[in-house]
Amino acid sequence: MYLGTEQVHIAFQGYERERVYRPPIESNADKVILIAHNGETVSNSEESAEESIDEDISKGRACRDEVRRKLEEEDIDVEITECDFFDLNSAVLGAGDVITRYQSDNTEIYLNITTGSKITAIAGAIAATSTDATPYYVRAESYYGEQIATDIQDPQTLPQYPFSSPHRDFLRVLEFIQEEATDRGYVIKREVVEFSMDLSLLSEYERSEVRHYYDPADEKVLDPLLEWGYVKMIPRGDENRYQLTDEGEDILEVLSFMLN
Repeated sequence: MYLGTEQVHIAFQGYERERVYRPPIESNADKVILIAHNGETVSNSEESAEESIDEDISKGRACRDEVRRKLEEEDIDVEITECDFFDLNSAVLGAGDVITRYQSDNTEIYLNITTGSKITAIAGAIAATSTDATPYYVRAESYYGEQIATDIQDPQTLPQYPFSSPHRDFLRVLEFIQEEATDRGYVIKREVVEFSMDLSLLSEYERSEVRHYYDPADEKVLDPLLEWGYVKMIPRGDENRYQLTDEGEDILEVLSFMLN
């Protein structure tokens, strides 16, 4: 791993111990942010009995306390925040908010996607793909992770998740359509074109009138959003109207931290 001026590690803190605290200790991290489960939901495989939930919460807290103690013994600052481990949107926002809060030119951010739930692993990959954070995986030598391998796989060797993060400008267009369509349920093409004229997606074009931006806006903005299924077009005579699809609403919610 390349070590920047300040090195920050982020990890979803489930029931793991060594696989959380050893990577930042061995790479001389400056700070670790532990993201804990807020207890709002439980996995489908967990018992719904109140005593079982209390036991899980207690177990997670014990693991977190040990991880924190190990890190603080090495003079590593520790911060704890929360999200819902079993809700993808909550988990992506939880990781994304932390990343954007610490992201700077002199900070290297590493995201441990080994721990937590299966959903947080996917969420971590999405958040890392959408930012400059480097995801990593810690190979375990035993099933429960009480002993772990000393190597951390190079980020390029991590599994490739079926997700591609859209340019922030696309998210801004989705946000614009969502807000402008609140009352009447749609926006017209001219409104999208006018909004997009000042975005970096169209920065290579120098046109004197809005109508001259229609073709570039189709190619660079609307066609990709239509192809990805984030917006839908509704022809009405000579006028094209646009709405967000459910997928567009979802991607905007999941990646809203990128617009902060």
